[in-house]
Amino acid sequence: MKDFSKASFTIKTQNLSSTNVTINGDMFQFTTLNGLYLSSNNPSMSSIELDLYTEIKSISARYPTVYGFPVYEYDVLDNGMLLKFKLPENLLTGNYDILYFNGAGYVKASKNTKIFTYFEVI
Repeated sequence: MKDFSKASFTIKTQNLSSTNVTINGDMFQFTTLNGLYLSSNNPSMSSIELDLYTEIKSISARYPTVYGFPVYEYDVLDNGMLLKFKLPENLLTGNYDILYFNGAGYVKASKNTKIFTYFEVI
């Protein structure tokens, strides 16, 4: 299996239904608290406002509102070290970022990892 946490990648729309993404990291077991989302630069891709931290004064300025859409099915494996999910079949063309949330904030994979920037659907 290819490790998508170490690089950007491109996927053709006809391959979406068979594409699994695995991200190596840490403490993903806490992601289950608030979820996994994807964000897109394609304005036609429907998204929701994610302002999970506006009521928590100690972290609200650090984690402003972002927009994305949920990935409903994902697995946290290897004692929280791996996050695995299948890409939704309805993604439109464009660049996508991976957002994962927990009670202490969120991570945008393109901003908080050293190598991963985004993935592209063509």
